Amino acid sequence: MYLPLDFSRIHGYPNPVPVGSSWHEDLTKFNGYTGVSAKQHLKAFDSFNDDFDALPKDVFTNLFPFSLLGDARVWYRILPEDTIDSLQSFSVKFKDH
Repeated sequence: MYLPLDFSRIHGYPNPVPVGSSWHEDLTKFNGYTGVSAKQHLKAFDSFNDDFDALPKDVFTNLFPFSLLGDARVWYRILPEDTIDSLQSFSVKFKDH
């Protein structure tokens, strides 16, 4: 669906998604309608990642969809293939949407 990202320089790649039954309960959620901007959500999501001792970017890409609800999740799921080639380009698209 997306251009493959090169994570080979990340120490320990591939990194596991956090295990346990409650990690997702503390994950900040975004639907686009609660008065929280996309920029604020990305900042809150980064803060959540810091709680896990700065998760590597490959884990970020696996966890981020869990932070989306409703129309925001639909937007993520219907992104055209090969349009995301970095976290920076994703952040720009997410903020612009």
